[in-house]
Amino acid sequence: MATTHDDDARYNKAIGVQARGLSGKGKGKFLLGSMLDRFNYTYHLRFTMLNPIESIDMDPSLGVVMVESATTSRYIIDSFELTQTVGWDKVTRSAFGGRGTLVITESGGASYLDSMLRAATLLKIPDYKEATYLMEVSFPTESPSDPMLPTYKWLFKITGMAVNVSTAGAQYSIQIIDVSQHAISSTVAIINDVLVLDKLETFGDFVDTLEKELNDAQQKKVKVTQMVANEYEFIYPKSWKSWKLENLDAPDENDPFMRSTNDNTKIQCKVTKGTNILDLTGFAVGNTAEFQGWVSDKSSSGEATDRDKTDETKLDTIKKFYRIQTDVEYLKYDVLRGEYAQKLTYKIMSYLEPRLDAGMAKTYVPNIGNAQQAKTRVDKMRKAGLLKKVYAHSGTGINTNVLNFDCTMNHSYYSLQPVFNSASIAQIPGYKFEQGGKHKQNKLLDDIKKIDSKIEKLQSAANAESSPGVIGSSIAKSQEDSVKQRNQKMDELVSTPSVNDEPSVPAPTSNKGRMTGLTYAESFQDEEEYLNPNSFPIKFIEDANMATNMEAFPGGSHRGRAFFNTTYLNLSNNADFAKIDLHIKGDPYWFGSPNSIRDNDWHDDETGLYANYELGSCAFFFTMNFPSTSLASRDSNSQYGSPSETNMESQGVSNPTHQGTASSMLTGKAMANNDTSSKGLTSPEPWVQEANGLEAVYLVTNIISNFSNGQFTQHLYGLRDCTINISLVYDELKGDIDLVKQHQDF
Repeated sequence: MATTHDDDARYNKAIGVQARGLSGKGKGKFLLGSMLDRFNYTYHLRFTMLNPIESIDMDPSLGVVMVESATTSRYIIDSFELTQTVGWDKVTRSAFGGRGTLVITESGGASYLDSMLRAATLLKIPDYKEATYLMEVSFPTESPSDPMLPTYKWLFKITGMAVNVSTAGAQYSIQIIDVSQHAISSTVAIINDVLVLDKLETFGDFVDTLEKELNDAQQKKVKVTQMVANEYEFIYPKSWKSWKLENLDAPDENDPFMRSTNDNTKIQCKVTKGTNILDLTGFAVGNTAEFQGWVSDKSSSGEATDRDKTDETKLDTIKKFYRIQTDVEYLKYDVLRGEYAQKLTYKIMSYLEPRLDAGMAKTYVPNIGNAQQAKTRVDKMRKAGLLKKVYAHSGTGINTNVLNFDCTMNHSYYSLQPVFNSASIAQIPGYKFEQGGKHKQNKLLDDIKKIDSKIEKLQSAANAESSPGVIGSSIAKSQEDSVKQRNQKMDELVSTPSVNDEPSVPAPTSNKGRMTGLTYAESFQDEEEYLNPNSFPIKFIEDANMATNMEAFPGGSHRGRAFFNTTYLNLSNNADFAKIDLHIKGDPYWFGSPNSIRDNDWHDDETGLYANYELGSCAFFFTMNFPSTSLASRDSNSQYGSPSETNMESQGVSNPTHQGTASSMLTGKAMANNDTSSKGLTSPEPWVQEANGLEAVYLVTNIISNFSNGQFTQHLYGLRDCTINISLVYDELKGDIDLVKQHQDF
């Protein structure tokens, strides 16, 4: 019988531990750098063959050590590369994955294969290819007073080996795969029998019945195609047990769920050959109204919602989806199959996924410019432990970890949205910045620009008057009123918090004679109006979701299912806007906490030190500081200087101190039109502006850890989180970098 786990307690426990931070000094603090930075650590690797039945203990004393750093002399480790798949992709789907490559050198011989055969015989493994291997990574130090880091362990199976033999000896490139990933391989995850899951009412009924049918099918094969049966076990949240499956009156043609022929009050599910267990399980989850509400309406609030309504359109709550953690425990050796029978475990769990909102136009469009929601969203990600790391690159003065940064931008990027999502699309508010101070600043700048234009027109009208009179007096009065109105706007602009918080630098003006009539991007690069928002619009394409296979789930004509189906496709198959490769000095944080099926309480008091991939999509904040210099300053023939009080006073400008402060916000607009006469100002000296187009929160999908020649480095592959408008939370994020830089303590 399938078992349950307390999903809510799991989340509360994980968030509670991580929110305390490393030293209990606060919640959601950024971690700058690696726990290996402060002390002189070196890596140590050990690769041990184990009997599969005994491998569950992960004890090297039960096996034969094949190769170990600084210990074995016949076989030497050249390099070890570990690849972890921690985000959704079309290969592992909702599951996690791990694989690696171990390169071993043998000088003056080619005996490693013989050693494998002898070790397997010693461990009573009938076929050496079926052996399980324990890889251990530790970080010893020379000083006993340095903090002791744990030993990181993974269980692998060898999938292949390439051998290169020369007169000097042999080199072995060994391909390995995480034991737990065998549970999603086609040999065991693809259902080869037609199954009928009957008399279903709840999600618990579905999981329990599926487990029973799979195990019964295995027993029927005993003494026919196998001597020992595989065992299937499903673990799912106990709160999901009572979730009602949809009782469809008119099921789709391709919908496996339909009325039970034995009990009209319940339903049945027909499973065809070739169906993947991961897809089938996800399909059942998405067939419950409660889960559809998570995706389309109330996020992770836990409130029951009407799946036919999508009234909740906020980004300040991170929505939950689902993930499946797998594991494999080896049973008896099956001589008929020539392999060990396995107990295959699938643990279904809720999973915080920020990308859900990026595919929902009704959520994304009205809220991406809302400063309050942006701050709340980032704060929740940080307190939940999803956003704990920050990496600072060039020009920051605090980069000790980043080696290189590569980013690929896909300008054909789009997100699918369910066909029913457009039902009330006309009611979506415009792209506004109603909550942000910088929006107010932009509006004031626009108002002042319009008033300046009005004053110029009035002046032209006054100049055109042949004789002053009543009309001339009216124009003069209008000019006076407009000037007063402009001064009021300027005073309000100066008092705007977002203005006073940062020094205002006027935009440069390009060489007048060389660029007449042309507008150049760099001439207004520092204007706040054009720096907001630092987010990239998303194209939303309607997807009818009328699927014909299990890759995209059936039930597309039902509103709640359409939301679920489209979300699944967006996570699994869609191209993403920005993909990055951040090359860093190695950080054990990204190894993550271990598989919870194997160990629920591993380093419980230190969970905050490691990424919890089972909790949700982990991320990091990336920042850099590249200076940009105006074109005018690079032109040796430029005649322009910077505004000064002397310059202004010589041209009759009163109260230069006040005028200089206020007009500094306007100089860029005036200079853009080469209008220096009206303000008595000229373009500025060379200026510096942070280049922040690539600064963002990135969600990590894959980690490649490389141990080679005594160096431990990592590549973090990820996607830009398009739901966070960095410009609205930029100061808050960068402020915490300085704080943590000074006070963090490993």
